[in-house]
Amino acid sequence: MSYENYQRGIFSSQARFVLRADGSITTDDALLKSGEEVAFIETVDHGPFPLAQLKKFNLIPSMASVHTELENTPKVKTLFEITKGKSLFSADSRIAYSGDVASSIDVIPVEYQKDKSSLKFSGAKIDADIGKDMQTAVLDASSDSLVISGPNQSGQNEQMTMQGLTLKSNTHLGQYSLSLGEQALGMKQLTMAIDGKDAMTMEGFNLASQFGRERQQPRRSAGLHHGSVENSGHRFWRG
Repeated sequence: MSYENYQRGIFSSQARFVLRADGSITTDDALLKSGEEVAFIETVDHGPFPLAQLKKFNLIPSMASVHTELENTPKVKTLFEITKGKSLFSADSRIAYSGDVASSIDVIPVEYQKDKSSLKFSGAKIDADIGKDMQTAVLDASSDSLVISGPNQSGQNEQMTMQGLTLKSNTHLGQYSLSLGEQALGMKQLTMAIDGKDAMTMEGFNLASQFGRERQQPRRSAGLHHGSVENSGHRFWRG
């Protein structure tokens, strides 16, 4: 990662952060090949009272406020075609004098169709609070819906609909730099339909895990819960 075109102003600055391959991976499945790049455009409002924070009536002194968007480069050209020329996400981060970073990330809605397959995503909201030197990390993400449809091997149209998606994580670095804490993944409803008819519906899906230490030894626990499952309109399980 390097930065280019740094332009410093009195109240704000702008820079282009670029991720390029170092040439060590030459296989065809490499995420970035020689000459390819992924770039981010960042606008930095200087502290102690960044303009971006003042617009939100946030009067807490901060080192800086950073707005980040993905740049349209050849590597992500297809993605920008899907999003109709818009950055898939934008992030606003507040950097405290302590080194803590609080970020609010918005992922835009996406609709994509190719041949008989399609994807419809409502977008997502992600809030992340990262402590100095990654000592702590709190993540709260949510999305209203994701719908994926396409033909199956029998030529029928299958559609999977997920609603009320949530992800929560609260972790900290423990001894030996182990990440300790709790994570929870939730989904209000999952529906599978074939040719427009509901084949299976699951409600209240929740997966939680915890990683900690007990008697100086790492200890992991996990739990799965779901409210009810229906198959072709017949309920055969209720949690």
